[in-house]
Amino acid sequence: MGRTVMGTWKRSRSPMHLTRAGDHAIRALLVLLRQPAGGRMTSYKLAEETKIPAEFLRKILSALARARILRSVRGPTGGVRLARKPEEITLLDVVEAVEGPLALNECTKIPPACPRVQHCVIHPVWQQAQDRLRETLASATLAAFRNGSARG
Repeated sequence: MGRTVMGTWKRSRSPMHLTRAGDHAIRALLVLLRQPAGGRMTSYKLAEETKIPAEFLRKILSALARARILRSVRGPTGGVRLARKPEEITLLDVVEAVEGPLALNECTKIPPACPRVQHCVIHPVWQQAQDRLRETLASATLAAFRNGSARG
């Protein structure tokens, strides 16, 4: 719950959150990470294991393949697998593959969508927060989560 400017309580609706697609993409990749090197998994099996609706998961997997995070192989022995080494895939890569470019605010988009960006006193704070978030996500590779730990 959050408090509004007028002082009444109401449910917070923050635009700064990872969507379900972003969360599901990371969950699916963590399952694929447990496969032997080069190992494939069908989208059906991956949906079953992650409890992600199959149709929704296929859209996520397609976005990850377009971003060259996954490789899709067709045929009876097909499935999806990581397209790169886990050390080469960052959480920023994953989030931006399914969410689009990361922007905490209109003024931190490229190009900025706010006409006041040049003279706004709060813009440097928004930009610093975005830069730190990007740095954090860019420094976290899938390899860091290989053994179930948050640090590699």
